[in-house]
Amino acid sequence: MIPACDAPPPPTSPASRAKHRDSRVRDSWGSVRVRRLERSPLRADAVAAARLEVVVHLERLLPADVRVEAAVLAAADDGDRRPEEESWPIRLSSSRSYHNGSFVFEALLSPVVPGGAGTISVRVRPADERRSGQPLTPVVRRFCLPG
Repeated sequence: MIPACDAPPPPTSPASRAKHRDSRVRDSWGSVRVRRLERSPLRADAVAAARLEVVVHLERLLPADVRVEAAVLAAADDGDRRPEEESWPIRLSSSRSYHNGSFVFEALLSPVVPGGAGTISVRVRPADERRSGQPLTPVVRRFCLPG
């Protein structure tokens, strides 16, 4: 492939590559969306209790540009939710792409994570928040789990 003559040259130094990546993340952040969540139980003899799959639309971003996390909040006996600090932070990893800007992120839930009614909050944030000048607002979506 021959590059266009009017295209800017790709950044070559680590500092210019980081600046280019930060600019790309900032410019595309408004298009990031959490689309869908699925929780599927695993076999009874499996080490994990269930697989959690989340579809995230990243537009022009790549899975390496973001951090996808989930918190499972169990419904308390009286119907209220437990406070955030009692949640189980879960880091999801990219497992596949739909080749349209959407990616599947997944994690295995341990048996200590509640499997009944409650909510799962999914949060997407920049992978390297420390370097970006002004922090970007995380994209958060809550899903209600049936009992």
